[in-house]
Amino acid sequence: DAATGLENGDNEDAILFEVLRGLHAEQASMLCTREWKSQTSGTIYLIDDSELRLSFGETIGRIAHSHHWSPSRVQADLRETVGGSHKLPPSWVVNERKLGCLIRCADAAQVDRTRAPIMAYAALGPSGVSDLHWRAQNKLNRLTRTKDAINFTSSTSFSVDDADAWWVAYDLALLLDREIKSSNAILGDMGLESFAAARVSGVVSPAEFSERVRTTSWRPIDASIKISDPLLMARTLGGRNLYGPSQIVPFRELVQNSVDAVRAKRSLLNAGREMGSVSIVIDHHPSDSALAIVTVDDDGIGMSESTLSTTLVDFGKSFWNSEALIAEFPGLKSKKVSAIGKFGIGFFSVFEISDAVKVASLRYDRGLDNTRVLDFRGLTARPLLREGGQDELPFGVNTRVTLVVRKSSLDVGFQEKRIYSKRYGGVKICCGSSALKNSSGKTTSTPRKA
Repeated sequence: DAATGLENGDNEDAILFEVLRGLHAEQASMLCTREWKSQTSGTIYLIDDSELRLSFGETIGRIAHSHHWSPSRVQADLRETVGGSHKLPPSWVVNERKLGCLIRCADAAQVDRTRAPIMAYAALGPSGVSDLHWRAQNKLNRLTRTKDAINFTSSTSFSVDDADAWWVAYDLALLLDREIKSSNAILGDMGLESFAAARVSGVVSPAEFSERVRTTSWRPIDASIKISDPLLMARTLGGRNLYGPSQIVPFRELVQNSVDAVRAKRSLLNAGREMGSVSIVIDHHPSDSALAIVTVDDDGIGMSESTLSTTLVDFGKSFWNSEALIAEFPGLKSKKVSAIGKFGIGFFSVFEISDAVKVASLRYDRGLDNTRVLDFRGLTARPLLREGGQDELPFGVNTRVTLVVRKSSLDVGFQEKRIYSKRYGGVKICCGSSALKNSSGKTTSTPRKA
């Protein structure tokens, strides 16, 4: 399937897994205030006491939902002090952040045999990834604590056949270590005492962890595929070595991204082909006659701050095949939008022709104060994420990519005020320019097609 990047046989199970994973925590946020109808008992609530339900129902749901949030969202969206019911003592206040941290750590620490009892394991017969989790937890003993460290141990050793389950156990230990450290950081920011546990012992390396959770006839080493120089990888695969020497490639990749954004917006709004367009403009640089400014605009779905700072800059990660798509636009996956760009590599081709790249974007369903700008100063410098000014994203444009390029690198010339238009992927593409000279130094009168 072009929209998911999965084979047809894998689509249903994979999509169902992702959707349920994303929705179950969200549904938990509504359980305390939701009502059920019974023919014998009338209206039923999880919390029978109406006063407690009104006072704490939404708070309980919000904390339950936060289990899948990032630590930064826990700090931003959970409150530090919430007053309680008027029927309870005034000193009984709720700290949503602290409770959220407790639940995250408690859930991450509940990974021993009590969570995977052997009789239930035999009766259910799980398969695939679920089976690995059951096998891993079935071998883990109750966690212990020594001073500030949580300790993992196993009841029996992991054989060669259990190697994949051992790695699941190691990942569970790493997860708990991250949850403890991030929770303690949140507590420290609030001026509260940290948890007694500060870390998980033995997670520095697989070899060290195997001294606690033992293996038989094999030795775990971290020989997974690594990219030690991501900048070199981005330059190698994101540029001319993959796409060839054509100078039009970066523009093609930007247009493909814009077309995908327009088509996605059409699907969300159930709009026709008349809605949405992409515009490319090449103009003179205001202070350097050897440079040109290229802008690529579209009125597609736009990008949030989260997408700009994660998926866009994650080399090889396509937004259309990511969990971020489900989180940002839950209904889009079911629309089966066929994306042109699937690999998350094409955007990096722009660095073959420009070291100054700026991406300004606003989600189509958000206010102007949510405009964000990501400034790149080449691949070797960290990009700067900032709030966008009123002049950086024209009205009606949801994403603008601006490149500063040398005129000599543009093997393309546009006549003064000449407009060229065509359709690509069902979306109207408009190209325009001031008079620019091509690489031979001559002014050309015929625009090169994008």
